[in-house]
Amino acid sequence: MWKIYFWLILGLHFLAIGIFIFVEHVDFFETDISFLSATYDVLIILISIFSLLGLYGYVFNKKFLSKEIWKFLFLLILIDSVGELLYSLLEKDYFTMGGLAIFIPYFYALYRYAYKNPDLKVSLDR
Repeated sequence: MWKIYFWLILGLHFLAIGIFIFVEHVDFFETDISFLSATYDVLIILISIFSLLGLYGYVFNKKFLSKEIWKFLFLLILIDSVGELLYSLLEKDYFTMGGLAIFIPYFYALYRYAYKNPDLKVSLDR
């Protein structure tokens, strides 16, 4: 079941990146989009893409990098998601709240990978 979930999340990430690049910021240099806002969006996308490696590691029982990096990434993603949820609640954006619900197992997997998974098959950080 986790493998199916991994491929679903991978597809959703690529869909979100495509929407971000081709719909939201198609004319990035021609509008008055805040540089700070665009930088934040790009940073969050990079962190979420990198965290897919953690989900992959959890699902396929592989070790990538150190536990400290995964703990830090987990906290960053969790803080960003809680902020997004609070903003969605204030704006009554039920679509975004529902979208965040899809990622609850994702948070669980990253938590387990960062904090609770001592026995992994492969180590890339010797």
